[in-house]
Amino acid sequence: MIPEILPAIVLVSLVQSVFGVGMLLLGIPVLLLLGLDFVQTLWVLLPASLTINLLQLVKAPGEIDGRFYRRLLLFSLPPIILSLALVIQIRLNFALLIGTFLLLLTLKEALPPFQAAFDRLMQHEKTYFLLTGIVHGSSGLGGLLLTAAIHHKQYGKDMARVNAAAGYAAFALIQMATLLALKPSHIGISYADCGIGAATAGLVFLLVDEMLFIHLDPASYRQGFTWFLGLSAVFLIIKGVAA
Repeated sequence: MIPEILPAIVLVSLVQSVFGVGMLLLGIPVLLLLGLDFVQTLWVLLPASLTINLLQLVKAPGEIDGRFYRRLLLFSLPPIILSLALVIQIRLNFALLIGTFLLLLTLKEALPPFQAAFDRLMQHEKTYFLLTGIVHGSSGLGGLLLTAAIHHKQYGKDMARVNAAAGYAAFALIQMATLLALKPSHIGISYADCGIGAATAGLVFLLVDEMLFIHLDPASYRQGFTWFLGLSAVFLIIKGVAA
């Protein structure tokens, strides 16, 4: 394993440990800069992401929204499989589009017309989840669209994190299964390296959960969630423009 990969996993694990998503958003560009390709990056990050999500599901007291989760699985997982199979051959860039969407989402509470527009958009949940699957399979950025949908629901901090973790865990599992089925010949990342990354991510989560998350009040968490979306939007817009 490249020595710089573990510090990168620690950094992105900090974010995912709090919000339930973020491993692929931040980890993909970092590992690409370190010389890995897209498939290799997924092979490193997905086990780490899944480890954190499973620990969050075990430890989190929040309840999973059954209707929301069933629709997410039904309409997001099939397009993840198809788009990931395609992206092994062709890379697509959704960064600018998603960044603009998230930026508008963070401004919606201050701008009533945007609030009304997002309310109408979220009424078409099936279509939204279908697009989420396409984006996630082809770019790894669908977790942010999942986060946006959860943010719109205005859950409490425990319910927000556990629903994000449940959705993201399902995404990771289906992506890993697709990669194993397709067996791209150029992965070049050992199972041992994946295990080290996953163990590191799990340790970071346990520390963050005890030292930070349990001390966040719901209002501070929601404000932090909004800042996370806003900063992610700016990051993606810059990434999209620079691509």
